[in-house]
Amino acid sequence: MLQREAAENAREMLVSAIVENLDIERELCPLSNIFTTADLGCSTGPNTFIAVQNIIEAVSQAFQTKNQSQIPDFQVYFSDHVSNDFNILTANLLKDGKYFAAGVPGSFHGRLFPKASLSFVYSSYALQWLSKAPQELRDSNLPACNKGSDSATII
Repeated sequence: MLQREAAENAREMLVSAIVENLDIERELCPLSNIFTTADLGCSTGPNTFIAVQNIIEAVSQAFQTKNQSQIPDFQVYFSDHVSNDFNILTANLLKDGKYFAAGVPGSFHGRLFPKASLSFVYSSYALQWLSKAPQELRDSNLPACNKGSDSATII
């Protein structure tokens, strides 16, 4: 219930940030026209689907705002610990065909995806499990700090 309320309350901020900051040319492979996103700490409940739907709607709006003729295909990776019951998650997947889905078991403390394979990463309550800020965020010389460089925007 708390996560659902948080996702709904964050919707406007999420949509605004994506529409204003998404660099369409940078995030899409011109050969595939696929927008990839991951939800880290997705769990099994319906709240993850609300967040994903908000992201898809925001990206679609960004494409329409920037006069792009073709909305991309969406590939969504749902990630959580290996103990997560991905059977429950997949049984509840929306069957509307708005996105392709895959489960990625594993901890976000390690590497889950190949370099430059994701367009957008979302995490609602997973970051509370960090014992300290990642090195990439503590070192102001690294790209994750995003001091106006060409690195991806952290929303």
